[in-house]
Amino acid sequence: MSTTQHNIVYLVQGTGNHDVQVNTAFDIIDKGLSGYLTKSVAGGTNVTLTATEWNNRLFEFTGTLTGNIAVIVPTTTRLFMVYNNTTGAFTLAVRTSAGTGVTVAQGTRVLLECNGTDVFSTTISTAYTDEQAQDAIGAMIDGSLTYVDATPLLQRAALTNDVTASAGSNATTFVQASQNFAWVGDISPTQITSNTDNYNPTGLSTAAVLRLTTDASRDLTGIVGGVDGRVLVVLNVGSFPLVLKDDATSTAGNRFQLNGDVTLGPDEGALLWYDSTSSRWRLAGLYHVYGDASTNTSTSVDGEVALFSSTTGKLFKRATGTGLALLTSGVQSTVAAPSGTVVGTSDTQTLMSKRVTPRVVPLSDGTSITPTGDTADENIHVNTQATGTLTVDAPSGTPTDGQSLILRIKSTNVQTFSWGSIYRGSTDFVLPVASTGALKTDYMVFYYNIADSKWDLLVKTFGFT
Repeated sequence: MSTTQHNIVYLVQGTGNHDVQVNTAFDIIDKGLSGYLTKSVAGGTNVTLTATEWNNRLFEFTGTLTGNIAVIVPTTTRLFMVYNNTTGAFTLAVRTSAGTGVTVAQGTRVLLECNGTDVFSTTISTAYTDEQAQDAIGAMIDGSLTYVDATPLLQRAALTNDVTASAGSNATTFVQASQNFAWVGDISPTQITSNTDNYNPTGLSTAAVLRLTTDASRDLTGIVGGVDGRVLVVLNVGSFPLVLKDDATSTAGNRFQLNGDVTLGPDEGALLWYDSTSSRWRLAGLYHVYGDASTNTSTSVDGEVALFSSTTGKLFKRATGTGLALLTSGVQSTVAAPSGTVVGTSDTQTLMSKRVTPRVVPLSDGTSITPTGDTADENIHVNTQATGTLTVDAPSGTPTDGQSLILRIKSTNVQTFSWGSIYRGSTDFVLPVASTGALKTDYMVFYYNIADSKWDLLVKTFGFT
């Protein structure tokens, strides 16, 4: 039989009360064989066990984790049991100060082995001799681990077929599914009755399928428990919409990355995959109920228009209303249809019984004005300046051939006009020299001649009191 190392603290021979020495020694032996330590590791920083704490055999770690942590153990070869009784959506690993160790899932108890360098998960291989198995049992009793040809006796056997792994390795690879694949970890939590952040229903940590219901249209902004590669199926088995909100309000690591909100209507579902690189749930698949655009059961009407419905949560609903379609920020409404022909922008049409309201635009009081050729049919200018010069600049915009523009000026004092070169008078109507003043109103009507690029004066009537 191989030699084992007994890692139980012993007393140095000396004088004194021998009864006390023996009792203390047995207490230490008893603690090393079956001592149970309950220790809080709450928080988000690593925790190092003291030599006295390490002398126990069974360890229960408790508390709420706020980050991924490691419990650091001394580099003494031994077997020990760990119970991860923590809460919080984070991981707990057990390792030496220089090792990588083993991650222990919340709510589980595992048998671990420290080989003096790092911590490993343990199983007993059936390939060893009786003597080697006896050494393994001895190792479990005294806290050491026997090696044969530098290979630990307690290790995981090699895995083949659908899942592969090397002997003693914690790294497994899913290769194939040789039988029908079933999602069996489904839960049906209590109804969601409010918009919810950091969704964490009972049973979520071991669930693969969430069967959800709501009492109305409700927002879900994130789900806890995301670890690299985890897949969740979210099904809306209720009667109201469930909206998965894109990157909103939940703790960052629990949010969805969806490129826009996703609404799951009744009997619809989503396949979510957790991306640890971006620390977000991503949409891997989506099931929408299409069916009929209005009722999802009856036959659609040929040529009908289908729109998104936020009320029913269905992808489509039948467009309603009779008349002309009107879009406001992408949302359709209707206006009453005219009884006659719809007027086009470039059609040759004869219009009857129509009134066109002129566009009247005021010009600011000042010593110069710029009429608005593109946006007005008539410009009005009330001038309160002292007697002086009123400069009339070329109208703004791009006029069209034959366009008319009325200029109405009411001045407190006489203003001498200084006309821009684009204005032109005639033998019959020369351009006015000055306004009437005395708070009288003067009218001038101009007509645009595109051939000469001039605003020609057609009418002038001054002195309205």
